[in-house]
Amino acid sequence: MVAGQHADIDGLPAYTFDRAIIEQSLPDERKPVDETTYKTFTEYSYFSEWFAWISPEWRGYILSKVVGWQQAEAHLFHVSNASFDSLREALREHVPDINSISNNELLLSLATKTLAQSQMQSEDRTPYDGSASSNNTLAVAVIFEVRKYLGLAHDGYIGNVLIPKINMQPLEELLFPTNSESLARAIATFKDTANGVSAPLIASHIDMVTSRPSCFTRPITKFTRSKTAMSFVYDVMPDMYVSDFGNGRPEWVSPIEPFRANAVLLLTGKDSTDGVDVFMTAYPRVMKEILKNEYWTSIAKIIY
Repeated sequence: MVAGQHADIDGLPAYTFDRAIIEQSLPDERKPVDETTYKTFTEYSYFSEWFAWISPEWRGYILSKVVGWQQAEAHLFHVSNASFDSLREALREHVPDINSISNNELLLSLATKTLAQSQMQSEDRTPYDGSASSNNTLAVAVIFEVRKYLGLAHDGYIGNVLIPKINMQPLEELLFPTNSESLARAIATFKDTANGVSAPLIASHIDMVTSRPSCFTRPITKFTRSKTAMSFVYDVMPDMYVSDFGNGRPEWVSPIEPFRANAVLLLTGKDSTDGVDVFMTAYPRVMKEILKNEYWTSIAKIIY
């Protein structure tokens, strides 16, 4: 049996976390990693270096404590196909190729604007409760799942398949009140991020991490310590409603808390044919403003 591989059980396919499967799928061509992502992964940090070499158990314990201290508030929203259609119609005047813009791109742009505005508008805001600082940019890590870009045929691979592209988005633009015109501009700024992921870029990213074994902790420590930096998981998470672990399919699926503040995950809804669920976290004062944001709540209907 290959190291890191689980044997077949009752005819089910074997699952593996052997990273050789990823490496075997990489192309010979390389595309440079963008400057912000490269700097985030390679810039020396004594704390990040130490964090990389402690045990996984100790590292997980520290992360869970830090996330717990944030006391982030989480809500699950649903964006229906009808909401996506109405959003596209509203944007059509400002985005001629709106039909080529994916639902993921729409949500990335809208969620980032909503979170940035809520950070700035939160009442009695301080740097300690997740409010926007005086800096003129907001760090956004857009996290992509690499399988589809590599044509990964091994459906049983369950190792890490995520890579981030880190952007510094101009706050002045994000803070402009959300309407069709300002959202169209946000979509344009994220377009290169979404369209720039390719197999050659993934290969370069893996080369970068492989040549610096400790660098994987640098974005973790940077984003965990930041009160405002945002993480957006771009690809919709697998449909868990089709899972059956022996007691039938689940009635309800949702992430568990605690979860890092300023994170957005796209989930398959219970009705997988009608839009997506959006799991969003924020500091409590910031979340209060998100729930008051009329543009966001007109598109994303709260489930809990």
